[in-house]
Amino acid sequence: MRHTPTQQRRNQAFLLWLRRFLPSRLHVSRRERVLGTLGASLGVLITLLIGQLALGSAEPWFIAPMGAVAILLFAIPSSQLAQPWPTLAGNLAAAVIGVSCARWIPAPWLAAGVALGLVLIVMFLLHCLHPPAGGVAMMAVLGEPAIQELGYRFVVWPVGINVLLLLLAAIAFNAFTQRNYPNRILQGSRHHTRDLPANHRVGATADDLMQTIAERAQLLDVSLADLQEVVQAVEVRAHQRRLGDLRCRDVMSRDVIGVSPDASVADAWRRLAHHRFRALPVITDQGVLQGIVSLRDFLDATEGRPGNDPPCWSAERRVRDIMTSRVHTARPDQPIAELVPLLGGGGLHQVPVVSGNSVVGMLSQSDLVAALFAQGLGRA
Repeated sequence: MRHTPTQQRRNQAFLLWLRRFLPSRLHVSRRERVLGTLGASLGVLITLLIGQLALGSAEPWFIAPMGAVAILLFAIPSSQLAQPWPTLAGNLAAAVIGVSCARWIPAPWLAAGVALGLVLIVMFLLHCLHPPAGGVAMMAVLGEPAIQELGYRFVVWPVGINVLLLLLAAIAFNAFTQRNYPNRILQGSRHHTRDLPANHRVGATADDLMQTIAERAQLLDVSLADLQEVVQAVEVRAHQRRLGDLRCRDVMSRDVIGVSPDASVADAWRRLAHHRFRALPVITDQGVLQGIVSLRDFLDATEGRPGNDPPCWSAERRVRDIMTSRVHTARPDQPIAELVPLLGGGGLHQVPVVSGNSVVGMLSQSDLVAALFAQGLGRA
């Protein structure tokens, strides 16, 4: 039987709709899977153990909602629904509403429906949407007699204390494993002005992201900071594709002017002023990078009134006393596109290029701009 073109389009649309029910691939690294599994198990065990030791009881009927909380906190810590405020406020609000509905609405089925609706309203108003809290509200309304006897004490124990213990365990575990929790917030200008950072003024801005999310009219479970980081990473990848094989070694300055950590601050300042640099790498006699000393470091170390001309430092003051030890570095074979966010909007003027422990070059904003300009001309 032949179908008309209209029927064929309808059949195709129906098949595409059915495909939405198929499982989508989870893009989760093996490390994240292991950490999520381990963290959720440890978090629940520690919470129940502390409850048993401190209060002499660990209610098994409370494991279900706490298990859902643990999966969010440990397996999806970047989720907006897993952040500290939604976790704590959402569960406490749900417990209060659930107990209130159970007490004042005689019919359990009606109390459960009203409780869940009120919980969602309150969570939206307080910006604390947290799905496991729905289970807490249902437990307060439909739970066994032991829960009903607790009344509003149910809000404090087991809900409040268990959630707080689980949240503290998540903060400690995620910090130990160097995961982003709680979520970062969007950073403003490091110069304390209303201007956005330079790398946020081009491409997709925070306003673009917020307007796009608002137009979707649905909850998008990702923070603006994480979303902007992903967008910037995509832009870097696109830049890298356009810039081809251009590497740091192709554009870096190879005649490195550094300073010894044992040099006096006054000598380092004279060298900085003579070469008209904004920063000097601090290097040992063997060429090993120890830190970097910038104009800001000199300014902070200036004795007497800021702005002295010439600046004044004691003869005993050494570079090691004022230098910044934690240094952003680059590799000679690193794609130049990866340095665009760091030098373009990260607040850095130049970055040491390091091979092993030795400084083999310096990459400045001027080098980056010249390389990008030359590459653009070459593709014109």
